[in-house]
Amino acid sequence: MLFTMAIHTHDAGIKVAELTGRLTFGKPVTDVEEQLKEVVAEKPNGVIIDLTGLDLLDSAGVGALVTIISTAREQGVPLRVAGCKERTRNVLYMTQVNQLVVLLPDVQSAIASLGQASGA
Repeated sequence: MLFTMAIHTHDAGIKVAELTGRLTFGKPVTDVEEQLKEVVAEKPNGVIIDLTGLDLLDSAGVGALVTIISTAREQGVPLRVAGCKERTRNVLYMTQVNQLVVLLPDVQSAIASLGQASGA
């Protein structure tokens, strides 16, 4: 399956990026980094990266996620990762990305987590 990314704004001013397909070396990684850096630069109330539809994540994809997590942290924008399939979750734990960002089971949990983090 080809890689796609759709970005939506939730009612609470939270940006949700839905990634589907294969986040692998090449154009998919470049696109994710560029587009999500732009999203973070807008300073939304939070960013959720929804990996529910992601089928494959290679080392370049992990690197892109780490770059976005670091950029969000530097900009003071809270970020969550949601909806990891078991295979993707295993990669994120093996590479210790789970030490850098909160991983949640679904987008609704991530939205609730962001609301709690902001004191809402």
